[in-house]
Formats: sequence, structure tokens, C-alpha cells
Amino acid sequence: MESRLECDVVQDLLPSYVEHMTSQVTTGQVEAHLKECRKCRQIFNEITQEVNIDSAEEACEVQKFLKKTKIMYAMMALAITCAIAIVVCLIVNIAVNRTLSWSLIPTAAILFGYAGIYTLAKSKKNRLVKALFCCSVLVVPLLAVIQITLYYRMAIGTIWFWKYALPITILWLGIVWFTVFCHRILKLNIFFSLSVLSFLSAVGSGLTNYFAGDYSNLGEMMVDFFFTGLGGTIAGIVFLILGICFTFIKRNKEYLIQ
Repeated sequence: MESRLECDVVQDLLPSYVEHMTSQVTTGQVEAHLKECRKCRQIFNEITQEVNIDSAEEACEVQKFLKKTKIMYAMMALAITCAIAIVVCLIVNIAVNRTLSWSLIPTAAILFGYAGIYTLAKSKKNRLVKALFCCSVLVVPLLAVIQITLYYRMAIGTIWFWKYALPITILWLGIVWFTVFCHRILKLNIFFSLSVLSFLSAVGSGLTNYFAGDYSNLGEMMVDFFFTGLGGTIAGIVFLILGICFTFIKRNKEYLIQ
């Protein structure tokens, strides 16, 4: 009965003992009892494990909070910097030219960059894909602002948006997103994905020159297409070989583990 009472007392003291809230005399008695009593020692281990888990969870929450706070302050600082840059451009433009003209281009470019960075910073999953999607959506309006500013506000150049900028932009966005599709959906490794991007870039370079009107005849187009796409083709072959080697090594490791 006395042993039972002693165990009950020690078990009542264990939470305070774990938190280092007992006196030296009590601490010594508890430690002496734990050395001899297996049951109380087991309860002590369970309590310390729970405390460690709670401490780890609290530390993780603190780290998440600090990370969010840093990102918030960084984005606020970036937003203030962008706002100051935009205001300065607008003021200088109006002061010098008495109207809004060239300042619209850096303003649109700053907003474009901030939107991409904001999406990258605020996204919890698939950050790069979401940031790329944001930039893909906004790149056409950015080009439109440049076209309107140059042609209609500053009387510079011709209308190139519909004939050159839009088809070339759609072409390269298609190349980039097809590569993302191969990597994310088809689960191709990074080397195979880079191989796809290189081969498509070789084709895209030739089509870009075609849309830009650099060819006067089919023969000139084929020759330029060969030399323009040669670098991309070589890079595609290199990445393809690396992808095959990477897959072979990975399968061998999985086989050895099994």
C-alpha cells in the first residue's frame, strides 16, 4: 500500500518534474524512484515524448509564422519600391512631355514583374507553375501596352502587335507549356523535359524568323532554319542521352534495393 501511495505521489509530480518546477529535494526523490520503478519510468517516458512532440509542433508553427512574416514584409517593401518607381516615371514624363507617353511602358513592366513575384511568393504549392501561368496571362497585355504607347502615344514605328508579337508570343508560350505538360503530367525526368524544350526551341527559332518575315523564298528559309535550329537540336540530343542514362541508373538502384 505504501509503494502504491509513493507511485501515486510520484506520478502526480511527474508533470512538474518534467517542467523543472520541483525543488531539489523532490527532484532527487523522484529520480531515485524512477530508477527503481519500471511503471513510473514508463509513464515518465510517455510524458516526455508528448512534451517533445508539443515542443516540435510549436517550433514548427513559430518557423512558419516567421517565414510568412518575412515574406509579408518583403512583399510590402517590394510593393512600396515599385509604387515609388511608377510615380517617379509618371511625374518625369508629365513634367517633360506634358502628357503620359513613355512612362506607360515601365509602369506596365513593373506591374508585370510584381505580379509574377507576388504569385511566386504567395503560392504554397506548384509555385513556379503558378508564377509562369501568371506571366503567360499578362505578357500579351504588356505587349499591347508597349504597342499602344509607341504607335499611338509617341508616333514611333508601325503596328506590329497583331502580325508579329501575338503569333510569336503564342508560339513560345505553347513551347514552354508543352514542356511543362511533359514534365508535370507525363512525369518525364528533368533531362527528357529539357530535351523536349531544346527540340521545340529549334523549331520555334525557325518559325519566329518566319513570322518576322526574314525569308524571301523557301530555300533561304530551309538553310536558315537548319543553322538556326542546329544548336537546339544538338542540345536536345545531349539532354536525351542524359535522360536515358539517368533513367537507367535510377532503375538499377531500384533493382538493387529490391
